[in-house]
Amino acid sequence: MQKRNNFLDKMDQFFVVHGEKIPGKGEDSFLLSVNERAGLAAVFDGCGGSGARVYKDLGGKTGAYIAARVLSDTMCGWFEDSWDEDERVYRISDVSLKKAIDARLSGLRQKSGAGTVLKGSMTKEFPSTLAAAVLCENENGVLADFLWSGDSRVYILDSQGLKQVSVDDLPVTDAMENLREDAGMNNVVSASHPYHINVKKIRIEHPCIIMAATDGCFGYLKSPMEFEKLLLDTLLAGESIVQWQNALDERFRDVAGDDYTMSLISIGYGSFHKMRESFEYRFEYLQRVYPLGPDTTEQELFRQWSEYRHGYELYQKRDEA
Repeated sequence: MQKRNNFLDKMDQFFVVHGEKIPGKGEDSFLLSVNERAGLAAVFDGCGGSGARVYKDLGGKTGAYIAARVLSDTMCGWFEDSWDEDERVYRISDVSLKKAIDARLSGLRQKSGAGTVLKGSMTKEFPSTLAAAVLCENENGVLADFLWSGDSRVYILDSQGLKQVSVDDLPVTDAMENLREDAGMNNVVSASHPYHINVKKIRIEHPCIIMAATDGCFGYLKSPMEFEKLLLDTLLAGESIVQWQNALDERFRDVAGDDYTMSLISIGYGSFHKMRESFEYRFEYLQRVYPLGPDTTEQELFRQWSEYRHGYELYQKRDEA
């Protein structure tokens, strides 16, 4: 009898780190769902500027607050509905996800009595980013579908370093430049403006950590190299997955000037200690090759970035699956 593939045999750890700048008014949300067939890690960042309108009939919350939570709930239902019982596979489709989101947001807009919003207006009805990874077990290993809209990001972290899979929906897509720019997003989920969901499929062949993160996690650091070092520094200092989770929460809280949310799944390591050991050399390499101190100049940071980005952008430059 052929053994049935079981995603739980490959998965090691999963958790969410989530913090609010103003308790009770955070505009981030998240989703983490794991079963024997697949895992889903996602984050949503309600856009507080364009979605600042308060809806009295919807609990007195802003459109941004509501949108992030509605997207989480909608994606959870979409994930469950994507399972094909006859073929015993997940049918992951950005088209079906957008259809489900549009239906929910349209209903929400009607319920709220929202009026017409001009296409070019800075104001949007129920705007939010979306960043998600769906990991499915099959006979050839793990297939990952990465989906995103906006500037929240999805990453792969392995012993060769951090890779940003998503491409920011911003006028400039350079991750280093975007830490220094404050440009508006040119694509984000909304009930009143056109948008699309980006998708990329990648076959996972080595142990790795999959993360979805809102910009509160990485947007207040000086470089993508610093973000990877923060991840590994907190990982290597811990003795358990809970200690790593708590350390990340503390570090994000110290540096972020906004809500922050990360949803994470690790696969293929077998244990927390094996996962930690696999990154020891990488962290030592980062400390040596990409040092960061109080006297590090912008010129030096950009020199480091020009070298580091080749590995960091690896999956942005190719399609797989």
